[in-house]
Amino acid sequence: MYEALADFLQDSEIRIVNDNLHFRMLPAIAKNYDHGMYDKAVDFWTDLVAEISKIGIISPDKKKKAFYIYFVPDDFYSHMSGYENILAKPELGADADGFVYALCYLQQALLPGAQTDKLNLFNRVTKLHELSHLVHSDFGNNPFWFAEGVAELVPWHLLGYEKRIPTHLKWMRALPQIYTLKDFNDGIGFSREQVGKKIPSYRTGYVSIYLITRAMVLGIATKLKISPVDALQKFLGLWHGAGAMSANEFTELCANVAGMDAHQLIYTTDYQKMVLDDIQKEITSGQQLQQGRTI
Repeated sequence: MYEALADFLQDSEIRIVNDNLHFRMLPAIAKNYDHGMYDKAVDFWTDLVAEISKIGIISPDKKKKAFYIYFVPDDFYSHMSGYENILAKPELGADADGFVYALCYLQQALLPGAQTDKLNLFNRVTKLHELSHLVHSDFGNNPFWFAEGVAELVPWHLLGYEKRIPTHLKWMRALPQIYTLKDFNDGIGFSREQVGKKIPSYRTGYVSIYLITRAMVLGIATKLKISPVDALQKFLGLWHGAGAMSANEFTELCANVAGMDAHQLIYTTDYQKMVLDDIQKEITSGQQLQQGRTI
């Protein structure tokens, strides 16, 4: 894969959409871009990047970073075992003004009608999830399950999609099992679990690590009396400074900052259940407020 990516980087051209969003494309695709053939897709990605940029996470080096989308050939992943059905994946970027990661996306996504509906909330969550990986990449990626937790936290909680898609909560509550951090440490958690046509957020592993990460971030927010966004900034800062810490050591560090019980965080699902209750209260409160406005 890295050889294929190196070849792409060597042959590709950059197109600057705006200060926050840059594309890389092969010359033929870049030519089509210049002729306005992908305007709908450009509008969609511009809108997504504007939305995620609102949270304002500051990279460790304090520099403003551009989101890079690498529109790679449609067969980019097809010859790689286990990657045959992948449409997009964050990869190490090669642009100094970008995040550590860039988002590799099959160039078919540029075509008119190819998942560019701005009103499709599930479509937006999946792409905001991938863009979130770019944001956290400047801070770290190990243990990787916290990377998935952060990438779920940003759209569902910080950008408010949990309230806009209440079926997510119903699904999470209906799951027969929620994994603990120990399960993730033992290699249990992320699998090729099939959930029909539902997006990855509905898989047990993604739900489990989302709830754990949200519990830790909100614990930091409560203890330090700061906003959820500032708490995520703190969490990412701890992650960046964790160095060679094990997953348990990092969890204990966060627990100490948040005034949480590290043993409960690692070995039980107590905190995840509390988060589910908090989400229920938020959704119910929002519904009541909306009803009050319509009376």
